Amino acid sequence: LAAGFYIGLGQDKGDDESGNMLYNLAEGISKDFNQDNGVSVVNEKILELLNDIKDNIIDKGLCSTHEENSYKKFRWNVGSIIGYMNVILVQRLIRHLLDG
Repeated sequence: LAAGFYIGLGQDKGDDESGNMLYNLAEGISKDFNQDNGVSVVNEKILELLNDIKDNIIDKGLCSTHEENSYKKFRWNVGSIIGYMNVILVQRLIRHLLDG
């Protein structure tokens, strides 16, 4: 579900001309900062973290347990995702400041 909100409807992988969500913003700005390997580095990292949450916490049923390590790993992944989302916003800010 979280990946759907991040990627959005109509987004093609690695494409900066389709889609409307943060995934698309990252694809567009990554070229200006030489961070595009077919898919922006930020999107690769965010999707890795979302998949890690799904594979190693949700699918293993650790969300409903009181296992402290699963909670810490979840919080660390979410914090990292938020950090990468901030990269997109800061890069766009820099781009617009330079465009003047």
